[in-house]
Amino acid sequence: MRNPTRVISPKEREVIVYSFGACGKNLARQLRAAGVNCIIYDNAKAALENAIAEGFDITYDISSDLPLIVAAGQNQLAILGELRCAAYNLVEGLYAFDLLSSCGRAKLFSDRLVEKAEDLYEVYRRIEPDCRSEFLGVLLFRASLDVHHLASKRTPVSRMWVPPPTIEAIRSFCDVGAYDGDTLTSMKAVFPGLTFTFAVEPNAGLIPKIDAVAKRLGLTNQTFIGLAWSHKTRLDVHTLPNGMMVVTENDSGTIAAETLDQVTAPRTYDYVKFDVEGAEIAALNGGRRLVRSARCIAVAAYHFADDIVEIPNHASNLLNADSKVKWRCAFHHYSECFEDSIYYFYRGNGL
Repeated sequence: MRNPTRVISPKEREVIVYSFGACGKNLARQLRAAGVNCIIYDNAKAALENAIAEGFDITYDISSDLPLIVAAGQNQLAILGELRCAAYNLVEGLYAFDLLSSCGRAKLFSDRLVEKAEDLYEVYRRIEPDCRSEFLGVLLFRASLDVHHLASKRTPVSRMWVPPPTIEAIRSFCDVGAYDGDTLTSMKAVFPGLTFTFAVEPNAGLIPKIDAVAKRLGLTNQTFIGLAWSHKTRLDVHTLPNGMMVVTENDSGTIAAETLDQVTAPRTYDYVKFDVEGAEIAALNGGRRLVRSARCIAVAAYHFADDIVEIPNHASNLLNADSKVKWRCAFHHYSECFEDSIYYFYRGNGL
């Protein structure tokens, strides 16, 4: 049973949140901040224990009359298909209560589509033909909030950050937004010849983990503890209710920021990945030399609603300015929510 018998109201003061993984936690925390009581249901004992530790009530019964929101990022369709009671998906919950999806309001991910229709059509024409069905599936999902539009059009999450097939033998990789080094592991698995890496991460506490991953994989790795930006400056980071971060420039900020061209010089890298909490355009602007010398770059395009248009436009203009190289553009989406839309820009002949 998929369709609820009534439309969820933003006036609801109590709901059941199914799943206390990353997406469920984000939803529950935002709802609580908005004055909505969340009762957590999860099949995993450890998840329920985590919910209790955060002060949430739990339940083992989802058959009540309370609105039920399935807050999973990867397996919503499977859960919704198995339920015998009415339920809403994650983005329906975010939209109804006017909450955040990543760094931007969830409502804007849907409501801006009409305003951006002509721009979206131009992006559709620009991306590779074999990606267009997936792109349209994401737009239909945003417009309708029906996750079933992603059922046959979503790229498996195991392929996240893997470049198009024409890109072979990657030997060097620049990870902008490295977190704990997980992408180093996945790239080494896909490209066994990967040797040189550069990791950009503002959280100094994660650097030992990145170094340990690089050592285990046999990589020669360098790190920059800070954020990639359009110019040398200082930044402040504000944590949103859903756990995401927003970066603002401040001369007395707590985080160092530098251009990628400065911190990576004189090296170039075959593949450059950008996933920096909504600061992708600033990072691109400070890495003109780096990205134009790469064979492929990948850019997260989901932190804000307009990223799906602004990222491909900005990256294409930057890459093609004063260049005889023809850059192709691919698009893939990896989740069952608004997050994890990625653009790949790569040289036309793959070289």
